[in-house]
Amino acid sequence: MLASKNNVKHKNQCSIEGGSPVAKKPVPKLVPKLSAATLKLYAEAFNKVVASKGGKARAQALTPTERRKIAQKAARARWGKAKG
Repeated sequence: MLASKNNVKHKNQCSIEGGSPVAKKPVPKLVPKLSAATLKLYAEAFNKVVASKGGKARAQALTPTERRKIAQKAARARWGKAKG
């Protein structure tokens, strides 16, 4: 006799019959709570390392045409402002 599709257990389906369910335990926090001043110091140090590489890496990745378009857009934004 053939089993219906609903009664067929697949390999990846778990059965709790005869076994105990796995209890979910809370995950410990690995990062301690830091004060705002400490976080600011870390952020400034990270920014010095990462930001100093960002512009140079981007400039090397862009083609001359892409750099020209970006410069033209910046010039339009800079000089297109209303004076007042």
